Amino acid sequence: MSRKAFLVLALFLFSSTPLFAQSGVKVFMNGKEVTGARNLKLKDVMVHFDQRGNLHINAPKYNINVKYLKGVKVPVKPAPQPVTPPTPAVAPAVVPVPAAPAVAATPRVAPQKRYYVAAKGQDASILGCQISVWFGGVEVSKFNGLEATPFAEITDKLSAEQTQLSLRCRRPPGAVPNSEEIDPKKRRDAFFEVEVGYGTLDGTHVTFEKVLGTIRCTDRTGGFAEKQHVVVVE
Repeated sequence: MSRKAFLVLALFLFSSTPLFAQSGVKVFMNGKEVTGARNLKLKDVMVHFDQRGNLHINAPKYNINVKYLKGVKVPVKPAPQPVTPPTPAVAPAVVPVPAAPAVAATPRVAPQKRYYVAAKGQDASILGCQISVWFGGVEVSKFNGLEATPFAEITDKLSAEQTQLSLRCRRPPGAVPNSEEIDPKKRRDAFFEVEVGYGTLDGTHVTFEKVLGTIRCTDRTGGFAEKQHVVVVE
């Protein structure tokens, strides 16, 4: 390309600098940025583009003073807007929940009468029955027909109130080894019975004034049986 062609191109590019400025292309003259300069006429200059697309003019006959270039408008980059840090989330205040007032335990009221559990039976040991006595969901006594003392006082385990009496009989399979060798008539006549109530004790014999509940186990009793009664402990 001839020097004249370079000059024409340079003049054209200079006249188009507003377009360059809008597109982000910069114009440099002798290494100094003159983007936005207008109404300049140059002779004997060389022009080239760098790899970023910016225009470079080499004018060895000219001394460039950007401050006094007529019509120069050097774009100023706007100052970055300050970034307001996000306001940290404030955790909601935790209002302590007042603890529920402690419920005072109801004091036990001792019964005025004396309560007993008494067991009796015939050949009870060959049945393998286990009988337990429950008041208000609490086990207070149990028997299996092998006890040396067939009774128990339960007064100190009770409270004077209306409650539920449960008599439960369990007969686990295989509880009596070699039960098939026992005489069938003996098994048929065998029984084990437990009574609960209040009364008096005479040596080793309990005399009930009132029986609150009774349960009996025989050879015909299944694996589990239960009797329930609502009673008033006096």
